[in-house]
Amino acid sequence: MSVQGYRGRLTFLWMVGFVLSIVEVLYLTVIVEVGPTATTTLWGAVLSHYPPYILAIFAFYFGGKSRTQSSNAEHSVAYGLAMTMSVIWNVLMVVLLLRACVDSGRTEDALRNVQAIMPKLAVFMVPALTFFFGKEPGAKS
Repeated sequence: MSVQGYRGRLTFLWMVGFVLSIVEVLYLTVIVEVGPTATTTLWGAVLSHYPPYILAIFAFYFGGKSRTQSSNAEHSVAYGLAMTMSVIWNVLMVVLLLRACVDSGRTEDALRNVQAIMPKLAVFMVPALTFFFGKEPGAKS
């Protein structure tokens, strides 16, 4: 697979996770009407966790110059690690917010879990993304 293909899949995954999280917050805000305090906290949770990662991924996606075919096993490992950690992070974020959607009485509990778990998981995800983008052909080591 080309490097651009790797970056495209990673970017697509993050955009899907972000959109799903926004849909869940809109559902809780508009349909369930969780209240102004919970609404502010929900938007804060989504908008504080996603933008740093999405902006970094977009910067590498649109800023990358290499479109060569990559057969380097090391690059594939870096991509696999970045994709695995990204899937885990996005699925966990969506599931934690989905818990609030399914049972609106647990909104506060779901928000506490998002605030407690997501920063800890970032300790594993950020190095995986850094390793992936650092292994791109033409990247300085």
